[in-house]
Amino acid sequence: MDIKELVLQDTVEMSRYINIAKYHEFEIYHPFYKEMVRLIIKKIKEHAHVHYTTRILEVGAGTGIFTKYLSQLRDVEITAIEPDKNCVMFLHNTFASKKNVKIVQDNAITFKPEHTYDMIISTFSHHHIPPTSAAAFLQNMHSSLRENGVYIVGDELVSHYTNEQERKISLLRYHSTIVYLAKQFGYPDVAELEIQSLLSGIYQIGEFKRSARLFEEEMGTNEFTIVDSTKLGPHSSEDIGGVYVYTFMKN
Repeated sequence: MDIKELVLQDTVEMSRYINIAKYHEFEIYHPFYKEMVRLIIKKIKEHAHVHYTTRILEVGAGTGIFTKYLSQLRDVEITAIEPDKNCVMFLHNTFASKKNVKIVQDNAITFKPEHTYDMIISTFSHHHIPPTSAAAFLQNMHSSLRENGVYIVGDELVSHYTNEQERKISLLRYHSTIVYLAKQFGYPDVAELEIQSLLSGIYQIGEFKRSARLFEEEMGTNEFTIVDSTKLGPHSSEDIGGVYVYTFMKN
């Protein structure tokens, strides 16, 4: 597919506030990211069809870090949607020759699928949905899934907050921990990306991290049932948030 046919909109989203070239190279080294990948792949295999192709919708595909793992699975058809034109360029350059990956420049609120999907996957992207758009997003995801389809989410959640000051403190505590761990593990570029993410979250420029309680309340109002949830880390005596994987089933 020619890139001129692919990029139809002059939309920028993540590339407004994150160095996406650096993100593409180093985000895989984010603390607990690889653990998240392994667990989500395990969940996908548990819910995949045995006798025919599984249709997967990946929302907020970014530069295709997780798309790569999806594309390596057997008997899957992937539709990867991403609104940011610069991220779509990464996706096209990587997956244009992959027959089982379809790239669509769109966002998960306005995307109109040609058919329903067996599962929807979101990795580090749900928190880019503004709370004011969450209901519309989830309604679209609900209608995009077949009956008893699953929405598998890997994301960063912060400690619970009840007001704006607490929200900013929760962000600072979580991101500071990730910055510390990234530096301890020898990945200063990840620490730099995390600082960019913190600032974006403080000023709510494309970043809207929830607490686990707020996230579950948000999901619970839209005809989804929690199947399971796992916190991958960091584990601490204090609630500082962390990287989680959730599986939700369409009722």
